[in-house]
Amino acid sequence: MPLLEPLDSAARLFQEVLLAAVLGDAVGLPVAMTGAPGAPGIVVDGLYAYGSIAEMMLLLAESVAENCGFNPRGYAEALASRADVENPLRLYHPATAAAINGIRRGKPWWEARRQPLQDGPRMDAAARAVPIALFYRSRRVAASMAEAQALVTHTSSHDVEAARLYVIALYETLRGLSPRRLAGVLADEAGDPVLRELMARLEDLAGEPLGRAARLLAPVPGGDPHPFAAALYAYMESPGNPLEAARTAAAVAPGSADAAAAMAAALAAAHGGLEAVDPGLLGRLEAGSWALEAGRRLYQAARSRHGESPAS
Repeated sequence: MPLLEPLDSAARLFQEVLLAAVLGDAVGLPVAMTGAPGAPGIVVDGLYAYGSIAEMMLLLAESVAENCGFNPRGYAEALASRADVENPLRLYHPATAAAINGIRRGKPWWEARRQPLQDGPRMDAAARAVPIALFYRSRRVAASMAEAQALVTHTSSHDVEAARLYVIALYETLRGLSPRRLAGVLADEAGDPVLRELMARLEDLAGEPLGRAARLLAPVPGGDPHPFAAALYAYMESPGNPLEAARTAAAVAPGSADAAAAMAAALAAAHGGLEAVDPGLLGRLEAGSWALEAGRRLYQAARSRHGESPAS
């Protein structure tokens, strides 16, 4: 595929951040399936398979580009028509898949999202929100749209709050905020008490071994590490390398490795791009070409939204 052709720096950034999230999803997907940190990528026709995180994220990017902004009905329709929820490789959370299938059966999205199949925090709505942070230039609007896109399939206030905080993290990282300052900013922003406590713990975890970090990033003693907190820890440990950040996040939170790794990789790319990642690996991502095209379209829509002449 034509990987990261010469473009202006802003257009390239859109593509790199989406591509990094796809990379993280491909790294985390086999770990989430097997529970084994370091599980090798799933290869389909010579390419590394993508999961539900990449699929929902890229459908969101296309929907935002098509509507020149987030439209909940448009995104719900995109999920209903194109999300491959029956494919076991996509690894959709049962509650998210049930919401999408409800929309397919004709329910309005605000009814279809009400599902009983909850099992702790599900960070798929947060991890897929990358296009929101790229598209909107106001942090207040980006945070609000992060919540809105989460509400298409989720009802949990915790999951919606995580989506808001993740978009704020990306938004500030894209504008040069230091990785070491990010946790403090998010702790001040968090309304959810669990997330606020986890963000506060992150400030003291710089350089801590992975095992200890995993224990401290569990909301309850002996529980599973929180995927969003794991992503932030991994990004703080490897801010210049999206691949290493993805691998660390997957190892810290193996049960939700696809979401954690995708979030960590996108943050690292927002901070420093993809120069540290082998282009040959990027060229073997099944959803790589899709990410590049979605990034190009999202960038053009953002220029139009903000009153700029579309780039050629």
